[in-house]
Amino acid sequence: MNRSHSLFTLFALSLLGGCSAPPDRSTRVVSSASALAGADCTSDADCDTTEYCAAPEGTCGGTGTSTGRGIGTYCMTLWQPVCGCDGVTYANACYAQKAGASLMSDGACADGAADDAGPDGGAD
Repeated sequence: MNRSHSLFTLFALSLLGGCSAPPDRSTRVVSSASALAGADCTSDADCDTTEYCAAPEGTCGGTGTSTGRGIGTYCMTLWQPVCGCDGVTYANACYAQKAGASLMSDGACADGAADDAGPDGGAD
């Protein structure tokens, strides 16, 4: 094998990395650009403009964590509905995060809201 083929092979392998399990769906994108990212908060007003106050799942209030909305993040078109604390059903947790909504629960919102935000619902 000549040198250029060896370099190409090494480069291609470095891009592939290794196979790993997909990230936990509760993983949130934290913006490292903001000094507030990861700080405690009680409302969106305590956060940078590209962040929201993410309450622990199911609490919908109280003390949360300043979390990036995932601007520029690609959300997979996977239907795994979650109910946001804003009463909107999102296609998955990624779309809820992009909308700046903390998670009330897994599954569609109980009120049967037809605001399915996500791939076809407009929150992308």
